[in-house]
Amino acid sequence: REVRIAAGASFYAGASGTPVGSGQVYTGDGDVYGSLNVAMNGVIACGPAEALTLERLVFQPGGIFRWVCGADGSHQPVEVGDLILPQGVVVVDVDTPEEKVRPTGVLIRYSGEIVDNGASWNVHGDHPETAVVVDRKRKMIRLTTPTGTLIRLL
Repeated sequence: REVRIAAGASFYAGASGTPVGSGQVYTGDGDVYGSLNVAMNGVIACGPAEALTLERLVFQPGGIFRWVCGADGSHQPVEVGDLILPQGVVVVDVDTPEEKVRPTGVLIRYSGEIVDNGASWNVHGDHPETAVVVDRKRKMIRLTTPTGTLIRLL
């Protein structure tokens, strides 16, 4: 059950927000006014050439952010006004076309407030060493995957 909001289109969420329920996927390049509330197993997705712009994004425990990148690692971050993170796990589902593409880059940029109720991040994908960084100074949530070799001298 995919809801695709096309570029130039607007989706108006209800006064108390629109739930993104289990199995639903919201994606596209359009605008969402109001709040999207991502429930357990609900999905917000961005791709190599498209990402939603949202007035407010709320994750519930078990909500999923699907990050899809191109063969060259290209992707578009989701743009958000206010971001609310749960006390619980947010899943980041990393979808890369090739195993050699190292997931790195911005998932979400927020321009308003962030409320982090103690969220932890569970990253799924080809690279178990990939981590999520909440960068409050730059107002972004980003992926980082170490590259290179660490040599430790004793």
